Amino acid sequence: FSFDDEWEGVEIISEVAIEKRLNKDGLRYKMNRTEKEADEVGRLAGLPGITLNLPIIGETYLGPPKVASIWEALGFTATSNNEARQLEKMKAIEGARNAKKGVLNGPGKEQR
Repeated sequence: FSFDDEWEGVEIISEVAIEKRLNKDGLRYKMNRTEKEADEVGRLAGLPGITLNLPIIGETYLGPPKVASIWEALGFTATSNNEARQLEKMKAIEGARNAKKGVLNGPGKEQR
């Protein structure tokens, strides 16, 4: 029994893994742009960055984030509502409308 045996391939063990998995479906994680969206926006104000190979932690990027404005970088204008998220919301609404069981196994669709 080991950590690798128990958690190998399970995304939930790491925030980075969860973000990458959600990004595959076009969904944002913690209001961060997906990799594709971030690449479209580019680095803040076109400022340069540098990648260093640091001891212990390895390859590390130091520089501006891929955001549209300083306000987004600070979290003031960040949002999780992109097109993929809106589609998921519509699927959830439709699923709730057609649910045979409601909250706590109560009446569902027939109650509406």
